Amino acid sequence: MRNDYGRLIFMMGFLFLIPLTVLIFVPEERNFAAAFLLPAAISFVMGGCVGRFRPAGPAVPSWESLMEKGSGPVLFVWGYAFAVGAVPFIAGHQLGPLQALFESVSGWTTTGLTVSDVVGMPWIFLFYRSFMQYCGGLGFVIMITMVARGKQSFSIYNAEGHADAFRPSLRDTARTITILYVAWLAAGVFLYVISGMPAGDAVCHTMSALSTAGFSTRTESIAAYESSVISLITVLLMLVGACNFAVILQLCKGRFRLAFRESEFRFMLGAAALFSVLIGVEQFARGEGSVGTCVVNALFAVVTTFSTTGYSLEDYSAWPAVSLGLLWMLMIIGGCTGSTAGGIKMNRAYLLARIGILYLQRNLQPARWEPSPFYIHQQEMAVINDRTKERLLGFMTLYLMTTIIGSILLAAAAGCPLPTAVYEFTSALGTVGLSCGLTSPDLPAAALILEMMGMVLGRLEITIVIIGAAAFCRRLKNRCAPSHRRRR
Repeated sequence: MRNDYGRLIFMMGFLFLIPLTVLIFVPEERNFAAAFLLPAAISFVMGGCVGRFRPAGPAVPSWESLMEKGSGPVLFVWGYAFAVGAVPFIAGHQLGPLQALFESVSGWTTTGLTVSDVVGMPWIFLFYRSFMQYCGGLGFVIMITMVARGKQSFSIYNAEGHADAFRPSLRDTARTITILYVAWLAAGVFLYVISGMPAGDAVCHTMSALSTAGFSTRTESIAAYESSVISLITVLLMLVGACNFAVILQLCKGRFRLAFRESEFRFMLGAAALFSVLIGVEQFARGEGSVGTCVVNALFAVVTTFSTTGYSLEDYSAWPAVSLGLLWMLMIIGGCTGSTAGGIKMNRAYLLARIGILYLQRNLQPARWEPSPFYIHQQEMAVINDRTKERLLGFMTLYLMTTIIGSILLAAAAGCPLPTAVYEFTSALGTVGLSCGLTSPDLPAAALILEMMGMVLGRLEITIVIIGAAAFCRRLKNRCAPSHRRRR
């Protein structure tokens, strides 16, 4: 194949064949095989045609940034996955077109908001929902960099927000991440099974927990198993998904000292402990159970929220305002950079806290006091300078404005109170998946579309969508311009 686009489409075809392995265990569902063979066939045919007949595009102008170079393939592969990923639900007569697209976007972006009724849903579709999240958490871009060549692979990897190349080459980095991901999948399934969870449920929940997604095979989510051991295993898997892949690699190698040097990782553990204590004390004061029960429930709620997984042990919408407010804060913060989690990321929250402390210190110290703040990132000292503050302020402004505008539009489209819309849109933008009951198959089409837009912006961290749209408009303008102007 002569271009990356054809190669990516063709690769997607194999992903749609994997759910067919479920038919080995539930052969009575073989009538649904065509629902997955159809998108696979579409991908193989389109990939072959595009890869053969579409000539390789011209070299990207040297003045374009790496983000701009990689935005095209990244946006293309995600958009294609969203559209074709809805086909099995439609062809299998499980959901209508819009609801199927919503489920597809929620799955690939690892959000976990759902419009499906899992009661009575065929197992092949339950597996497919979790498998979408597993692939979306690993990131198509990781798979892309394993097959892409040259500088293009780096631009694609960088465009999706992965700045952590901890191997000599990007292909080695992608391969290492994939091995870690598969190894933890096997470990999670094993732990779930020996703890009493059925094998099918174990596979689906492990895929969803590692991808910090949240689709479940049970209406009651993890609470259906009524097991503290299963709850704690889920906490472990969600923490693995919320951590930077480089940190997970250090921990797996037993290099605990190196892992704990990372400022973001220490901040995540500190935040998890603090919020768990606050919520646990509040629950115990309300008489919600024994100390052990309150600790497990609080820890689970905190981890499922900041990891943006969205699993639940109880109805969090019934919690008091203080606990809900703490969870809402964690929903915005999210997990670590270079992980499968959403939100603004722990690293940015850490920098916000550090800059706030520096501001107070500057006002309390003598006028000649000049600090030299730094933090540890990727085992190196990174200085908190004006460039760092500019990038942080820019992203936070975009994130805040997106949250405000999206919440107002969702309230208008769904006809719901603004606080409800804020909670639901924040959950979509942070790819959290926790819902206060607003998201359902009966939600107006405009509201479902707004939530889908929030999921996409949150999964790609807003910036790449804006840069990709700007780059597309610039290229379109250059192509439409008169030839004599282009020569100039």
